[in-house]
This record gives sequence, C-alpha cells and structure tokens, in this order.
Amino acid sequence: MKKTRVFFYILIICSTISVNGCGQQKVEKQNYTAFTLQPDNTLVQEEVCAILTKNNELVVAWVDRKVGSNEKFISFTATYNNQKKWYPVTTYDPKDYIWTGNPALSQDDSGNIYLVAMSNNYDGKNLPTNGIFELSHTSDGGKTWSNWTRIVKNTAEFKDMADKPTLISKGNGELYLSYINFNSNKEDVLNSKGEVFFVKSKDKGETWSNKLIIDNKRNWKPSSMIKVMMSGGADLGEQGPSLSFFKDRLLLSYGSYQNNGIWLASSDDDGISFSVKKISDLKIKTPVTKIYTNDSNLIVIIVYEAHDVGNAYYLQSIDGGKTFSKELLSKKGSIVSGLIDNDKMLNFIWNEKDKDNIDTKYMEVKDNKVIVKSFYSENKINPNFFIGAYQDVLVDRNNNLHAFWIDWSQKGGKLIYAKLK
Repeated sequence: MKKTRVFFYILIICSTISVNGCGQQKVEKQNYTAFTLQPDNTLVQEEVCAILTKNNELVVAWVDRKVGSNEKFISFTATYNNQKKWYPVTTYDPKDYIWTGNPALSQDDSGNIYLVAMSNNYDGKNLPTNGIFELSHTSDGGKTWSNWTRIVKNTAEFKDMADKPTLISKGNGELYLSYINFNSNKEDVLNSKGEVFFVKSKDKGETWSNKLIIDNKRNWKPSSMIKVMMSGGADLGEQGPSLSFFKDRLLLSYGSYQNNGIWLASSDDDGISFSVKKISDLKIKTPVTKIYTNDSNLIVIIVYEAHDVGNAYYLQSIDGGKTFSKELLSKKGSIVSGLIDNDKMLNFIWNEKDKDNIDTKYMEVKDNKVIVKSFYSENKINPNFFIGAYQDVLVDRNNNLHAFWIDWSQKGGKLIYAKLK
C-alpha cells in the first residue's frame, strides 16, 4: 500500500444534530495516515464496501476501471495478523459488461465471507439487459476465494438491469439478497419502473429461492415467481433496498420514486412473507436506504438521493421500529454509509460536493454529543464529475475507526483507507 500524510478537521457539536440545525461548533485540524489499497496505477476506483470479521480483521471490495476505457473489474483484499498485514489484491474480470458493480460483503455465523457483485449482458449498442449477480466466498478470512458463480439471473420476463444489491447472512451458508430490478419499457419510458427483489439461499449460494417482488401495483398473487405485493410506491416503483436481521425478524427498508416516502418491510418467517408500513413521508425523488440494527431496540435507516447531491437523513427508532424520528445529516450529501458500534454509537460517512470540491465527512453520534470529521482535500476537482462512489466505515473491537473513501482530487478517483483512534 502507498502511504500518504493528509489532514482532517474535527467539528465537535455540543447539541444533538437535528433538521433544525446544529449547535456551536469547534474546529480542530489533526493529522492522519492514509493508504491507497490498489497498487495498479492503470486502474481507478469508483465504489467500495467493507466489513469487520469475527476475528477483528478487515475485508474490502471495490470496483476498478481501466484508465481511458469503460472496462471494469471487481477487486478485493483483506487484513490478517491482527490487521498488521494485507493479502495481495485480487482483481476479477466478470467478462460481461459492468454497468455498475455495486459489490456487497457479508459474513455468516460460521465465519464464511461472501462477496456479491453485479454484471450485465451487453451487446455494445443497446442498454444492458438481464441483470446478473455473481458470487464468491472465502472460508479462511480472505486468503483464498472460491470461483465466481452466476446467481439469480433475471428471466426474459424481467428485463434490463439489476442494481444496488444488499446481502446479509447467518448460520452456515444462509444468504439473504435483495436488489432493485429496472424493468424498462423502451416504448413507454414513463411506465418504466423499479422493483425490489428478494431471494435467499440455504447452501452458500448454490441454489436460490423463487423471487419475492415488492411491487406497488398489484395485490398478493401466489405464482411460480412468488410475489410479495406491498401497498405504497409510485408510478416508477421502488428503489434502494437494504436488509438487516433484527432479533428474530428480517427487516427490509426501501424508498419509493417520486417523493412517496420510505417503507419498512418485516418478516417473522425467515423471508417467506412480509408485512410492510410507511415509516416516513420524506420527499426524495430517487431514494436509497441503508438499514442498521443492534441487539437492543435500536434501528437506524440512512436515506439519500441515488445520483444527486441533496438532503441526506437518518431515521432512528428506539422502540424496535414502532416509531421513527428524522435527523438531517447534510444538506448537500450523497452516497452515505454507516453502522452502529458496540457502544451503541451511530457512525456515518458520506460525500459532500460544492462548486469546486468534494469533501468526505464522517460523523459519530452518541446521546447528545456529535463529532464530525472532515477528510477534506484542497485539490480542485472537475465540478461536473459524477460522484457516484460509495464510501464505508468500520469500528473494530479496540474502538479504532477504519474509513474508506474515493478521493476525487486524484485523476479518475482513488480508493483511500485511513485508520483513526
């Protein structure tokens, strides 16, 4: 890894952050050491995800793009020896065209780690069709990985591209996958829509259940493609699903296109059926959600615009999902990730963009204290450049903060990793 010395700013906010504004702020500048994880300078990075393993190690996956082309790959690595060393980066070429790889990672109770990524059939002329997900897994902490296998390929009935997978796992190889399927109608674009699909596997991804489809148009109708039809949504359907376990329940959050709010689906029978309710009237045109839970009654759902800078929020429930409060993270935020750590502290990381710069910010929230850390770069960027990069944050057992983000001040975007106390 290449090491660089950079700066961040810490903002200590004395009152709880809210949609009405923040309290008095104190700014301090400190040093931290950052690393670039991908040593191949012919590649630039666009998206990243990371998990902390049961052995307190890090596993990271991202999308690489060949400089000067649209050729994309999935790359991944992991730490070992108490986070002191990294395995060599593995780069996988799915062969099919990658519209956006959207990698997702998960670990089951037996220590198996799973990586899912997206590719699409593509003829080089028309839109990508028949969304495909590919899966690989490791049982030795990321030292070696299985061959990639294609999973959950959409049929001719559900054409066009799949997107934004969310993956969780438990037991020994029990996987739960949800994603958005864009069922485009090229003759009538206004009737094109997104649908949230849900599938599960009990054998490490070898076989999968029939799809459950969250759809706002129809009622419950059992069929060979089992469909969970849930009220709500809008003409363009649903968007931005996220999965989490919560005690003995399975939770699935998602948004609805065209400002129709945020929804929470809940299953008490391991994903066979779901109940659903609207939890917020937030008006976001293309909402993405990310849900986080812990072993208490705390549920946190991040909400932001899929491909635009705007208001980014988190919804918080302290009563197991009966009620949710709304808090504003940023008025110019995009691509937010987070977690709830062992101390029940909320941790968030996101992009902010102004006229000339992109700033990656991290915020922690506990009780009435809020701390914001800014990974600010004084290097100018192309203000018209699309900031469709994910970032991620982890807190290990020793309360070290591990942050991953894309530095857009570097040509094409470079994946950065930093460890902070």
